[in-house]
Amino acid sequence: MGLLFGGRLTPADDLPVDDLWQPKVDAREDEVEMLVREAVSDIVGLPPMVVDRYTDLAEYGVDSVDAVELMVALEEDFDIRVPGRDLELLSTVDRIVDYVHSVVGNRAVREAEGIEFVDDEVRPGRR
Repeated sequence: MGLLFGGRLTPADDLPVDDLWQPKVDAREDEVEMLVREAVSDIVGLPPMVVDRYTDLAEYGVDSVDAVELMVALEEDFDIRVPGRDLELLSTVDRIVDYVHSVVGNRAVREAEGIEFVDDEVRPGRR
C-alpha cells in the first residue's frame, strides 16, 4: 500500500516514519551542527570541536553583543531571518540546530503551499 505524495503514488514501506512527518531541509543535521559550531567558535575563540552541543553559550562567555553577532552569522550561513525576540531561544548549539531546521523546514513547507511570510505577516504567494 502506498501514500499519495505530490500527485504521485509512493510506497510507504520505503519511508521511515520521520520522513512522513518532517519536511526535507537543505542541509543534514551534522552539517548544520558543524556550521553552528564554527560560528560559535569564531565568537568565543575555541576550536569548533571543543564547543559542546549541550553547554549553555553563556558558559563560554557569550554575552548579548556576541549573541547578536551569532544571529547575523546564522542569517548569512543559512539564508534565514532570526528575529531579535528569538535570541533567548538560541542558548546552546543543540537549540540553534533545532531552530535552523525548524525555520528552513517551515520555509520549505510555505514555498510548497504557495504562502509567503513578509515581516511576520501572511500573504498569499505566487505560483
